[in-house]
Amino acid sequence: MNINEYCQRIGYQNEVVVNEDCLKELHRYHVMSIPFEAIDVQLGRRIELKLDSIFHKVVKQNRGGYCYELNLLFQAMLSEIGFESYLISARIFNNQEFGPEFDHMAIVVKLQEYWLVDVGYGDLFIEPILLKVDYPQEDKFKTYKIENFGSNGFVLKESLKGKSEFILKYQFSNIPRTIDEFEAQNNWKQTSKDSYFVKNMICTLPTQNGRYSILNTIYKVRIGTAVKEIEIKGKTKMKEILNSHFNIKIE
Repeated sequence: MNINEYCQRIGYQNEVVVNEDCLKELHRYHVMSIPFEAIDVQLGRRIELKLDSIFHKVVKQNRGGYCYELNLLFQAMLSEIGFESYLISARIFNNQEFGPEFDHMAIVVKLQEYWLVDVGYGDLFIEPILLKVDYPQEDKFKTYKIENFGSNGFVLKESLKGKSEFILKYQFSNIPRTIDEFEAQNNWKQTSKDSYFVKNMICTLPTQNGRYSILNTIYKVRIGTAVKEIEIKGKTKMKEILNSHFNIKIE
């Protein structure tokens, strides 16, 4: 893991040290620089959970990735720097139920307190949040809250700022996991006809005042609460938008 190359990829120029401020900054710079995308699934390119290949793709080829790629890479960087961190499994809440175990990969970092870290969800917190129960934490556009769930688990909830209603995002437990445990779900998400990433072309990246997103043939620009949608007509236009707004070049 070349930390200098990684920091250059995300535009981070400050000192790299093991503390809360650095963790927050690295998380923010990563999320603001590296898109959440699963274009390789649409192109039929196999996504392997191997650190070297993910580093080459995301850092050297200036690509994005989905949860297994981005959180695996980020956790490896944190460990290289000296942070005490480990991977955890999460189950995304969708269609009134939670997905299977290892449905999503996130990270826990231990400093003086435990932090929930997640650079691979798509549209979530910009900076990590304390793994603290019933303690609302505000982000730029949203508020997050962790609640107890069952005997040894938690749920992450999200609310738009100014709104009282919290919605479920995912369920997780504070149990260290290995890369191998995510292999079956990583394979399913790339190959099953029921997989969201097989069904849909997706790419998203936050901006200083909103978000750029592609879902299939719709390009959406959100600035504050205003949303503009543009239909993407043809592969050439798709490549242009990916290049100009996400800094992704697809051959």
